[in-house]
Amino acid sequence: MPDCSVISQPRRAWLLAAALAPVILAGAAFAELEPIPVMAGQDGAGSDACGSWGQIVGLADDPDAVLPVRAGPGPDYPVVDEIRQGQGVSMCDRKENWEGIVYSKQDQTCGVGTPWPEPRAYSGPCKSGWVEHKYVDLVAG
Repeated sequence: MPDCSVISQPRRAWLLAAALAPVILAGAAFAELEPIPVMAGQDGAGSDACGSWGQIVGLADDPDAVLPVRAGPGPDYPVVDEIRQGQGVSMCDRKENWEGIVYSKQDQTCGVGTPWPEPRAYSGPCKSGWVEHKYVDLVAG
């Protein structure tokens, strides 16, 4: 009768890899994704860099409710800021159900209401990031 307590070297390596695979994959799920910049100026020459203006809606009636602004278009991207119900935002970019926005909490001019000669990642004085599109109500544009 064979000794069942002995595992061959190749089989031992395979069993170890199989045991560690869920741990390795779980760690990969928590790896931080590279930020995806909000692109402005995509509507062509003569159009504002961000052609639409919106307002954050649909949050709970709780005055402390906030909407996370993410570093990329998806729930796995890190949160870079939070915005409240009623916040005005420039709508600059769109990827599936995510809206790339530019906004200011101090009512400053963000520089996206005029034409840009070519598309580029927003890097102006205001904040930018990604929110779920369902929370942005189109006001103008």
